Amino acid sequence: MTTDDSNDLTRLARRVVDAGEAPEGTERRNAMDDLLSALIERRTLRPAIRRFLFSEPDVASAEQQALVAISFGLDSWSGEGDITPWLRQIAVNEAKMIIRGRERRRKYEGDAAKATPVAVERLSSHLATQADIEQALSHLSADLVAPLELRRAGFGYAEIAAELGIPEGTAKTRVRTARNALADLLARGPQP
Repeated sequence: MTTDDSNDLTRLARRVVDAGEAPEGTERRNAMDDLLSALIERRTLRPAIRRFLFSEPDVASAEQQALVAISFGLDSWSGEGDITPWLRQIAVNEAKMIIRGRERRRKYEGDAAKATPVAVERLSSHLATQADIEQALSHLSADLVAPLELRRAGFGYAEIAAELGIPEGTAKTRVRTARNALADLLARGPQP
């Protein structure tokens, strides 16, 4: 990635953050769409993901989940300096989550998990805009949306747990489950 690319992504991210905290705002939605489009077109996240994952379906899945995490977590970025290290760390975290999930499945399902192919639509065939994300959220249960929205608003897991009156581990699980469900809905395209 060139310095110009990095500067451009940082400028786009600042535009999202500066657009205000109302996620339904048109200016913010357009700025987020521009940022996500740039990340997809330039394949910015893939090199970090490919350090951990090799299969194209796994890479595409991690990239989609990273884009969802970026969309919901951009307000937690400090806004100072270059955004690319922050973006890469999210991509790495999502890649590691796929590896952990695979390890857990192997533990509980034995060798059957190795033989089960996972079909993942290529990210490049579906651009997840802010409007797509909002529409997909409407298909999730309130138990999943509430912790995800709190996380998006910058709450830590302990704060989410206290706010919703649930254990911290449950808060983490619900956020992860919501992100995975959201990524699946986005991969399938617009829902009725």
